Amino acid sequence: MYVRQGCDASVLLDDTGNFTGEKSAGSLRGFGVIDTIKALLEALCPRTVSCADILAVAARDSVVAVLADDHPNHEPVAVVIH
Repeated sequence: MYVRQGCDASVLLDDTGNFTGEKSAGSLRGFGVIDTIKALLEALCPRTVSCADILAVAARDSVVAVLADDHPNHEPVAVVIH
């Protein structure tokens, strides 16, 4: 059986004394938005929503937004994440 080590959203991990995270590596962007969403959710419902959950919803909503821009006269698109 394969067990995943770490978080699906490990790109959101902050630097530590012996680890350089993706935020510092500069390979990705938009961390401030995710950090803000996480802080707001933590204030409303502590220890309930993970960073992986936030990334999944943000990815879904991004796809829906792009599809809506490409097809403005079509019905909204539902994207389901399993």
